[in-house]
Amino acid sequence: MKKRVGFRASRVYLGGIAALAAFALTACSFPGGGSAGGKQKKIYVIGQSQGIQFWDNVGVGAQDAAEEFNLDVHYSCAKSLSDVQGQITLINEAIAQNADAIVIAPNNEAELTESLTKVRDAGVPIVSFVADFQDMSLRGSYVGTSNLTGGKIAGRHATAAIQDPLNDKILIISHSDTANSATQRVGGFQSVVGPYIGQAAQKAAAEARAAAMAAAEERQGDDEEGNAGGPPAGVQQGEAGGPPAGAQQGEAGGPPAGAQQTGDTFIVECCKGDANVAKTQTEEALKKNPDIKLIFATNESSTLGVCQAIQELNYAPGDVTVIGFNANDTEVQYLRSGVLDALVVQNPYNIGYLSVYYASQLASGSSVSGMENTGVTYVTAENIDDDDIQLILDPKKYIEK
Repeated sequence: MKKRVGFRASRVYLGGIAALAAFALTACSFPGGGSAGGKQKKIYVIGQSQGIQFWDNVGVGAQDAAEEFNLDVHYSCAKSLSDVQGQITLINEAIAQNADAIVIAPNNEAELTESLTKVRDAGVPIVSFVADFQDMSLRGSYVGTSNLTGGKIAGRHATAAIQDPLNDKILIISHSDTANSATQRVGGFQSVVGPYIGQAAQKAAAEARAAAMAAAEERQGDDEEGNAGGPPAGVQQGEAGGPPAGAQQGEAGGPPAGAQQTGDTFIVECCKGDANVAKTQTEEALKKNPDIKLIFATNESSTLGVCQAIQELNYAPGDVTVIGFNANDTEVQYLRSGVLDALVVQNPYNIGYLSVYYASQLASGSSVSGMENTGVTYVTAENIDDDDIQLILDPKKYIEK
């Protein structure tokens, strides 16, 4: 019989030492679980999208928690990131089945608020995971990545890859324009890269001003007798006391003519969790904007679509830097082959495990932390084979026999 290493080892892993175990999950939906003895707490866990390896691994952690803590866990995912009605149906099913707690990753907070408010007002605790609520009064706790931090980490590494900050453009393929997980990842990324671009523009402006002043001083030193009272003969009025003739006003007092402003740098598209849409958006953006030199994709589906486009357009490694999110098997292959440069990887096993544990604690009347940050790891071809990285990428390999 396979021995599971559950909550305690999971918590230890968050500190950097790991020994997790899991079992193979064959679908994004399974009933119940747990050993006999005592009344089981019934917990409904609602994910965002079927057919995504990340959500399968979340389910592995959720079911391990069910068995370790004798819980009746029902794990299901909506059909897709745009399937809000599917999540409402699952919420209603949980209510009809007298769920003791609900764990949910909202696809659209605004459209779910009415249903979840009824759940909360009925005294059924709610735990959000992966994507948090802006209205934190709806939930008792959030378990998952700090999506803002995940975006910032991608942004910090992106700045090191940008070769020409004044002219290179950056494509962002977001998986949703409503899910908190997507909007915060995009916002975190831009909050780091935007100021970096702005600082580069300021530096260029300062250099342009210094060059203009040096040129003016040199011209003044070369003045011939009779031109001492004004600019040299034949020179336009502005040349000695301001920017060179024909220069745009911004050249001496702002960034060089034609310099990209921060708002011109980012091209943002939303694929709504569809890899095929992400692929098409990437192809069209690259053809229209050959100065795109970096792409940030915010989840598994968007990353796969971007990589498919890069591959089919025959871009060589290094032509465009691609930073993705999550790490299914195909993403890992793209990373190893050089199509993909890096991945911001969450810990789906811990997310599933801890969210169920927190929900069970709330259902029992215990207090829990309002937020449990399960962290992210920046994965590249250089560190992908490290043991701790492999543990996150495929927890199913770490079954203790």
